[in-house]
Amino acid sequence: LKMASVYAFEAYLNWESTVQIVMDLDHRLQVQPIPNEQSFIIQKPSEQDFFECTNEFLWVATYVAKGILRHEFMYAAKHLEIIREELLRMIAWSISELHLERVNLGNAYKYLHEYMDEQDFEELRTTYAIEAVVRHKKMLSKR
Repeated sequence: LKMASVYAFEAYLNWESTVQIVMDLDHRLQVQPIPNEQSFIIQKPSEQDFFECTNEFLWVATYVAKGILRHEFMYAAKHLEIIREELLRMIAWSISELHLERVNLGNAYKYLHEYMDEQDFEELRTTYAIEAVVRHKKMLSKR
């Protein structure tokens, strides 16, 4: 469920193709959009897209290393998020190329695990602090 500003609604519809309008109280929509998965289909990158992605990954990776070596955790973590997003883009392109079909990895790559080798996915998953979140949730639920 999403509530959207009327001022940004058209842009949102262009960005998110799975939208189904439940209520339009002011009757602003002339045509009801037909939900489809188009916005989640992985597109083959242009040469420029690929260059920019790999360049950003390699450039920012040095910031992560610098932050770790200087014991600047927040700095390293911020830049790790940037390179992780670039890595996910490259993985998505690779999966799309391997399958030679329209691949839908879903919002926030939620279906990525269905296309990746189990060991590779586990290695990717270890770059997230999910285990700490689960551990804290279990501790809080015991109180």
